[in-house]
Amino acid sequence: MISQLKLAYFVAILNATVIGITFLLVKLTLAFANPVDTLTYRFAVAFIVFLVPALFGFVKLGFRGKPIFSLLLLAALYPIAYFILLTFGLQHASSAEGGIISAMTPAVTMLFASLFLKEKNSWMQKLSLLLSAGGIVFIYLMNGSSNWSHTTGIVLLLLACITLAGYNVLARVVTQHFSAMEISFFMMGVTFISYLAVSLGNHQLNE
Repeated sequence: MISQLKLAYFVAILNATVIGITFLLVKLTLAFANPVDTLTYRFAVAFIVFLVPALFGFVKLGFRGKPIFSLLLLAALYPIAYFILLTFGLQHASSAEGGIISAMTPAVTMLFASLFLKEKNSWMQKLSLLLSAGGIVFIYLMNGSSNWSHTTGIVLLLLACITLAGYNVLARVVTQHFSAMEISFFMMGVTFISYLAVSLGNHQLNE
């Protein structure tokens, strides 16, 4: 039977793989739609996926008496702020640059966890994370394919990295009060409504 630790590592690797593919797909979709519309369609589908089983009672949700503000803050960091920064960043930078900067998220998360959650990390963990992020950058630069001229894109991607690290730390607190399904349902719903409002506002102004 798979241990909880091994399962956690497997899910983390799967999550990193999905995020990596996301960079490429977002870059492709930006050729057909603007960033806000792209995000609106994306989270409309995601919200429907969570809404249908909730309506039919397959998923039990309970938000009454729980700290909703912390859940709102979590959703504001991710997905709302993160995907806005990521999508606009990929407009000005390559998907490879997005992947490199995203690889630094664990190091930033470790720093935030040490500052806000007072978590202790061994020197081996710190060295491993630094070597991992540094190795990716080194290999990319040695291939002669890097392009750091798009300053705006790089800055936005760095902010996205910081935002995701903040989410990772805050999620440790929020998961003490909400189930994974409650968090996911709430985030998808709030994010879809937020992006839809901005998208409709943009189209109204452009008419």
